[in-house]
Amino acid sequence: MADLAAGLGERFAALVRETPADWLTRRIEMIDTPGQSLAGWRLLMMMLEHEVHHRSQIDAYAGLQGWPVPEHLRRSAESIDALQDAERAKHAR
Repeated sequence: MADLAAGLGERFAALVRETPADWLTRRIEMIDTPGQSLAGWRLLMMMLEHEVHHRSQIDAYAGLQGWPVPEHLRRSAESIDALQDAERAKHAR
């Protein structure tokens, strides 16, 4: 699964690599709200947020069914949990 995600990320990066920088600030009219617009960077963020939302749904249902939950970015919840105490100690006030 991580290899698939990495491949899709690389493909997306290749598709937008030549996109002009000013397209990030260019306003795009919303399809469902005429007269309202969003910046190009916000549309990209919305795409990412949408994917994250659905990935978390899949992971939640997989966990509820007792299926192995895929690791994303080669990290598991357990590996992050194991690092939290040391990280909190670094930033203690």
